[in-house]
Amino acid sequence: MSGIRIGTRGSKLALRQAALVQTAIAEIDSSIRTELVVLQTRGDRFQDTPMSMVGDKGIFASELEKALLSGHIDLAVHSAKDLPIRLATGLFIAAVLPRADVRDVLVVPKGGRIPFPSFWEAGAGIYANAQIEERIAHSRMEAQAGGSQFRIGTGSRRRQMLARRVWEDVICEEIRGNVDTRLKKLQAGHYDGILLAKAGLDRMGIDAEKEEAFDFYPLSPELFLPAACQGIIAVEAVQGSVAAAICKEISDAETELSYLVEREALAQLSADCSEAAAAWCRRTASGPEAYTAYSRGQEPAMVRKLESSQVQRLETSSVGSLEAAYAATLYGSQMKYPEDSMLLDVMYAENKVRLIGAAEAAEGGRMARRAAKMVKKQTDWP
Repeated sequence: MSGIRIGTRGSKLALRQAALVQTAIAEIDSSIRTELVVLQTRGDRFQDTPMSMVGDKGIFASELEKALLSGHIDLAVHSAKDLPIRLATGLFIAAVLPRADVRDVLVVPKGGRIPFPSFWEAGAGIYANAQIEERIAHSRMEAQAGGSQFRIGTGSRRRQMLARRVWEDVICEEIRGNVDTRLKKLQAGHYDGILLAKAGLDRMGIDAEKEEAFDFYPLSPELFLPAACQGIIAVEAVQGSVAAAICKEISDAETELSYLVEREALAQLSADCSEAAAAWCRRTASGPEAYTAYSRGQEPAMVRKLESSQVQRLETSSVGSLEAAYAATLYGSQMKYPEDSMLLDVMYAENKVRLIGAAEAAEGGRMARRAAKMVKKQTDWP
């Protein structure tokens, strides 16, 4: 084909992500001409309205999908975490680029205070940084002295729930706008800290560009579970189109597996922006991993290991959910899994489960359905 029209939102991050798709296409065939077509979505038009009041995730995709179906564009580039649960009829995700960092980041003004972890042992763990004990201790002293609540800006129900679980004395307040707008609001003193996706910060080079004005604290994904498909750029196309065929060559197989499994979990949960839900699928590292299932309240927290498709109980305790997560991280030092395996964490409201299975799509689908059923019904293992 003579050229490919790539639809994108107009924010700096969206344009950067669309440019990455352009580069990926050029790398497989430099003769293909691409152009960006900027479209405004419903989500862009309601910047001052909380996400839970605007609607589901389709607010960031519907205009792009309409443009695809009308033939106005050939491809649409999305942050995969913002896609609606169901795509428009006739459309599909033709490619996903290699996944970026999945972590969330707490951003505070330079030298500003940070919220104190809900239990001391997780302090360095939640911040994924073993060198900040002094900052944590200072935050603790402030809290004991009756300091004001730490105000966190985030419109995500997932982030709001996790923030209240991992930190003491925090209050979450709504925030909207692109990354630059949110940073300006933080600098103006509207919040003590804000939560952003590290993938977006990295793609825009903001952590380096703004290091004189802000401190950036990446959060452990084990304790602060990322949104489903966070860090993934998805390319949507019309089924059977020439552009879709070209995109097959730029898709990353490992990222595609994670994308499919996490999307299946989200679909099974029927979760939208108004609910605290998350899913994170990845291949097991060469080092040991932990396997946990836990829920908030008086339910026992269990640390288990999965052999093939069978579950075996290794240890049971009655500690709370966060303590269980931290204990599982420690206990994991004694556990190893086959290299060709994948881990899946799924969270819904106050419940979370981790499964492990073979690193292939069919098994991933089964894991996603099982995990969603477990956390949605708040049941223990069968």
